[in-house]
Amino acid sequence: MIALALLAAARAATCLDYEAPELVLQADAVPVVESSGLALSRRRDGVWYTHDDSGGEAELFAFELDGAYEGSHAVPDVLPLDWEAMGAGPCPARLAEATGAEDCLYVGDVGDNFAARTSVSVYVLAEPSRDDPAWVLERWDLTWPGGPRDCEALLVHPLTGRVYLVSKSADGPAVVARVPEEPGGEEPVELEVVATLDPLDSGAADRSITGGDWDADGERVVLRTYGSVLVWSTDPCEPDAHWSRPADFAFAADDSGGEAVGFAADGGIVTTTEGSPMQVRLAACVGWEAAGEAACDTGPAPDTGGEVGAGAADGRCGCAGGAAALPGLPLFLLALGRRRDQRG
Repeated sequence: MIALALLAAARAATCLDYEAPELVLQADAVPVVESSGLALSRRRDGVWYTHDDSGGEAELFAFELDGAYEGSHAVPDVLPLDWEAMGAGPCPARLAEATGAEDCLYVGDVGDNFAARTSVSVYVLAEPSRDDPAWVLERWDLTWPGGPRDCEALLVHPLTGRVYLVSKSADGPAVVARVPEEPGGEEPVELEVVATLDPLDSGAADRSITGGDWDADGERVVLRTYGSVLVWSTDPCEPDAHWSRPADFAFAADDSGGEAVGFAADGGIVTTTEGSPMQVRLAACVGWEAAGEAACDTGPAPDTGGEVGAGAADGRCGCAGGAAALPGLPLFLLALGRRRDQRG
């Protein structure tokens, strides 16, 4: 297996463009009714997780793009109100130390169609092995600055583990906010607004942001609306710098009102539809750009990712010298080192 220290020093090749989305799976075997969140496993090669929208049970459905249904994972002792989003990333450091869990799933009970909830929640789950429950390690109760907002997009930075929420608004700009460094107390904590953005500035067909994801090395962010997919180039060491400019890529989602989106290990973009059977589309990556010279030293993951740019001395992601980056190392090769197959 590729050494993790080597992976931390390397930057993967980056996708130059994307093909139009094509149907790759009609998931008849997956018993999801309204796929609302989507995340690629960090532990199980080729496995994706999704979950139902409001009204569903607290469970995750695992599947592969070839149609294999890997089973469901109950989330014990949770009564979902409006699960709308999920992401995968490193577990917070204190939880990893206490439980031994390295890879986590973050599920957002963040939907609020009538902007009436006094707080919303993010559940931090230890990513399960096959046939095991997905145990809750912590619940973060959060409030939006300025009052409640509807939300259907949650993103996890792959190097820092910092969690971001993006609000959903049909008639105005969206608010991008991150979870503070010390959530998880008895009282809700307020999200930290980092930017506002308007999907229409990037040529989107509509404004309602329904899902998002960060790619495996922090160099791409994707957000989707009901009708469009928007992709930004991002700096792994300055993850908030891109929100103020239009997206670098924009194309039609072409899947009839679905909500969820995620990056595949090879850099392609996957979307799912609501309804049963769930349909899965892939916007394949076209061409690669060789990796840059800069390296990000991730160090141990802080509680929720910590601030970015502090360098390795305090265990936070920062641009640092030291080991040279490996030129052109493909994303799928990096994924082999990041994901430890737990199937069977």
